[in-house]
Amino acid sequence: MNLDHLQPVKGPIGRCFVLVTPEGERTFAISAGQMNGLRPDSIPPSVFDDASCLVISSYLLRCKDGEPMPQATLRAIELAKARHVPVVLTLGTRFVIAERPEFWRSFISEHIDVVAMNEEEGAALTGEADPLLACEKTLDWADLVLCTAGPTGLY
Repeated sequence: MNLDHLQPVKGPIGRCFVLVTPEGERTFAISAGQMNGLRPDSIPPSVFDDASCLVISSYLLRCKDGEPMPQATLRAIELAKARHVPVVLTLGTRFVIAERPEFWRSFISEHIDVVAMNEEEGAALTGEADPLLACEKTLDWADLVLCTAGPTGLY
């Protein structure tokens, strides 16, 4: 794989620690470093020429003022769409979605083909506690929904 297009940054890119409880619940502890410094002009269109999909996370749009990552994310989406590459959004955590559910509904309608979420994120997005109802409602905005629901599995 040719990674010549990667943008260099000054300082650490960032660190992520995965924390898992004995019950199997997981969360992340993140030290952001320079991870939100990706500039839109650092994304070459050619990376999407043979792509199967573009997978993005809600975290990419939740940055400090002045960080270019949200604009880089929108450019990546634009380039993917221009090449008919499906865009998958992972909702990340219910807290990010619950901060601005209407924004996320609009964003999904405008940019996203596939939503990947868990039942808590689905409830934050749709207001529906039942995972199947949350999936059904999310299909108003996206073409496909993948929803994990604890021990029940994947819908």
